[in-house]
Amino acid sequence: MPREEIQLPRIEPSVVLELPPRGSVVPATLGDGTPLRVVHREDGTVSVFSALIPRTSDAVSVRLTYWIPTMRRFIGAYVWDDRGTVMGNQGWDACTGECPSTDDMPDSARDLDAFQVERLEGEPARIRVGAPIAGAWRRMSRSPLPSWSQEPREGITPLLSLGQAMALPEGTIVNVRGTAVLASASPPRVPICK
Repeated sequence: MPREEIQLPRIEPSVVLELPPRGSVVPATLGDGTPLRVVHREDGTVSVFSALIPRTSDAVSVRLTYWIPTMRRFIGAYVWDDRGTVMGNQGWDACTGECPSTDDMPDSARDLDAFQVERLEGEPARIRVGAPIAGAWRRMSRSPLPSWSQEPREGITPLLSLGQAMALPEGTIVNVRGTAVLASASPPRVPICK
């Protein structure tokens, strides 16, 4: 077959996704392979963000954001809340050598790029992810935000039961001996250990 007659399939960039449970953030992809993060908040609102760190210069580097559930934040070079709004520079946990001076840190960055979201009728609950919306530029402090290593922790001796661990303030990091059970489109659960 002559090359000019070869028809490549057209990849549809929009996608229909099952809505994850309230309070969860799950990864997904568009038809073109763009990595996404779907946020379904406890109040029922839904947002879909690109998982790619927004470009702030002509640099070619492409990196992904990560969701930190205990902080309810996305991190990358910066920190974003669960609405995609840039909050500030990431803390120093990732420094492998000498950390940069605060004076060398950026004083503005972009919100996460979002996508239009349309809720679809029927069960199971689904959304259609549409056109991208570029993140806005925001001014921010040059000082890094407190990092995950500065989150509240509890020294555990002896081990806590799951009930005791669940009674601690939200965002507290504890060591619990147990098994995590992961099921698709469900938050992880920890069965009670004896």
